[in-house]
Amino acid sequence: MLQSNPTRKGTGIELWGDYGDLTSLYETIHKIGERLNEYKKEEKGQSDIIMGFAYEVRKTFQHSRLKENFVFDSENKVEYLGFRYLWTTYFI
Repeated sequence: MLQSNPTRKGTGIELWGDYGDLTSLYETIHKIGERLNEYKKEEKGQSDIIMGFAYEVRKTFQHSRLKENFVFDSENKVEYLGFRYLWTTYFI
């Protein structure tokens, strides 16, 4: 399950999930992005924003961003991966 928190100073958002959550999100973003033509002037900005977001998600599930282990008890441990992103980009 994807989880989000505001960043410490409130300028952005932290998005957290496990490997499966993030790979699924990445595939969904690319399905949306495939409909945009990055070579058309009207769609280039949208394509750049959504592909920038996809890049951050990919780097996260490749373990290049934030990591946190949650231990619920001796048998239940989960590694969550996350990244920080600016609010303004989410709204666009």
